[in-house]
Amino acid sequence: MQDKDSLKYKCNLYLILATAFMIPLHKMAMSPVIGLLFLSSLWNIKKPAKGDLSYLWVVGYFLILMLGYFLSSNKDGALSELENNASFLLFPIIFAFSNLDFKSIFHKMMLYFVEGIILSIVIAIVFSTIKFFANADIHSFFYGEISPFHHTSYMAMYVSFGIAFLYYNGFHPKKSTLLSSYWNFTLITVFSIYVLLLLSKTGILITLSIHLFAIFYWIIKHKKIKYGILSLGLISTIIILSFTLSNSVRSRFSETFSALNTEESTESSTGIRLISWEVSWELFNEQPVLGTGTGDINQAMTAKFIEKGHNQLAFKNFNAHNQYLTTLTKSGIIGFLSLVLLLVIPSFRVKQQQHFIYVIFATIVALNFLTESVLQTQSGIVFIAFFTTFFIATLSKN
Repeated sequence: MQDKDSLKYKCNLYLILATAFMIPLHKMAMSPVIGLLFLSSLWNIKKPAKGDLSYLWVVGYFLILMLGYFLSSNKDGALSELENNASFLLFPIIFAFSNLDFKSIFHKMMLYFVEGIILSIVIAIVFSTIKFFANADIHSFFYGEISPFHHTSYMAMYVSFGIAFLYYNGFHPKKSTLLSSYWNFTLITVFSIYVLLLLSKTGILITLSIHLFAIFYWIIKHKKIKYGILSLGLISTIIILSFTLSNSVRSRFSETFSALNTEESTESSTGIRLISWEVSWELFNEQPVLGTGTGDINQAMTAKFIEKGHNQLAFKNFNAHNQYLTTLTKSGIIGFLSLVLLLVIPSFRVKQQQHFIYVIFATIVALNFLTESVLQTQSGIVFIAFFTTFFIATLSKN
């Protein structure tokens, strides 16, 4: 029986909200918050439902990494990898034992995440403005300069998910749970501009896809043909102006086309990714079933870079910049299956219960997996482990 007025319930609730709020902010603050959340869930404990295997797919990914520990010659590296991915073990325990009503707090938790994005953007703009007045350089408002807490790819992933939720909010039939239309539109606009400033190619393409999907849904489902056409025109105008007026945006995409259209290795971000993908694929083919082992992937990548004459990439310790290839290289086909199941399995329950925001989340993550080794850094691990587990908990309560 839940006592929502009890101290332990409130502590557990506020720490869940604090975790969602802190994800877009400084990642160094996440460890103590998650630690306190873990303790509060054990305090506000309930007996897990008998036979409930909902969280198995999240823990399964961690167990595959643990198996890779025993296959690794570099035990210290493997142990460090397990520590980095501990969220895939901690969050299932937190949500399985917590006595919170996750369904009732879903919208509130998501709004805290959006508010965390807002604060992160405000701080980023303040920092960039200070740097601009100090250096008189307009580049203070672009790429890494406008993202003080996370790499631009990860920040763009958070913001694009925030935009998707705001659209989901706007189309939700229960209007009492939503932001006003004015705030919804304002935040979607601000978030979209911020993604452009981040210059994350994947983030820009995903955000554009979210806008187009939402507008066509608006036109087809709600018969808003006039407003839908105006919105499409506005987005087209913004895209044209961005490429026409901003050399930074134009150059980010032009170097991608150049790298794809040449057979020679280039030092552009896309060229580096193509080299890393080739190296990672070769390593996977050498050990396709179990991979190199959890702790040995960095050494294997470095050795292969040197073998192929890419000494600079070896020196900088570049990873595959593709989570699917990273997992195939590190954990083989078995690990790859655990990664896919991590995203896909909850979707079957979503189909039954009409909670499609998870499908949007999983799609955004799956697309980011194509260009970043997202689960090699805390910025990606905490975000994906937290929301995947939270959505599973919400679906379990439905």
